[in-house]
Amino acid sequence: MIKFNCGCGMRLKVAEDQLGKTLLCPSCRQLVMPPGSVESAPQESRPPTPAKAVDKKQSSLKKDAGNEVLAKGIASVLFGSTERIACTAAGGVVILIVLAITFDGNRRWRVDVANKAEAQRASTSAAYWSENTESLRLRLDQIMQSSQTTPIDKAKQLEDVIPSQFVAESPQHVRDQLTLYSQSLQPLIAEQIDQKASAVRGSRRIWITSGTWMLGGWVAIGVIYACFSITNSNARADAESHKRHLETAREQVGTKLALLNNPGK
Repeated sequence: MIKFNCGCGMRLKVAEDQLGKTLLCPSCRQLVMPPGSVESAPQESRPPTPAKAVDKKQSSLKKDAGNEVLAKGIASVLFGSTERIACTAAGGVVILIVLAITFDGNRRWRVDVANKAEAQRASTSAAYWSENTESLRLRLDQIMQSSQTTPIDKAKQLEDVIPSQFVAESPQHVRDQLTLYSQSLQPLIAEQIDQKASAVRGSRRIWITSGTWMLGGWVAIGVIYACFSITNSNARADAESHKRHLETAREQVGTKLALLNNPGK
């Protein structure tokens, strides 16, 4: 028995008396000529015939075509047709452009609004200071010259004399005047705080002293009451003892008088 391989890789065998005859390969359906020598080991297969090569090429082409059809089918299911994909991409680009234009326009609008608000605020501040600079200076002088206001109250009035929205644009001479007045009030404010602290400490000392005296008075009253109670108790004891002595003496006198009146008894 002779064993050999077909060009497609199929393992074939043939009897020795059938050497020289062609065989039909059950795998590739090609006619195969067995080798002329008897070998038990596998033999090198002959190169495939031209017809077989053409058939393999056609099979490969069919396989590639099937893969291409399958890929197109999957792409069609997932993304639709090529035209639809192109339209979707173009629509996405248009949406991105519209969003970018809208965002830029919104940003410019906010910047314009902020600039207009800043310009209006600057104009309002300039008009305010042009009209009220002199009156504010007079008001500052009045606050500092007032003798019925404490330094702390003067400092609060200096802080509130200029509206907060116009402080940033205040003229330099007004700021200098405010700074000078505030610095001159600092020692007076410190002195007023020390006076208040001293008054608090004095009132606390008065309360402590008053409490001490009251406590001492109650203690003295208690001591006096205790002494009086002790003295009263001693006096009572002395009176009782004296009474008992008098009664004893009276009994003794009575007995003696009875003996004198009745000498025979």
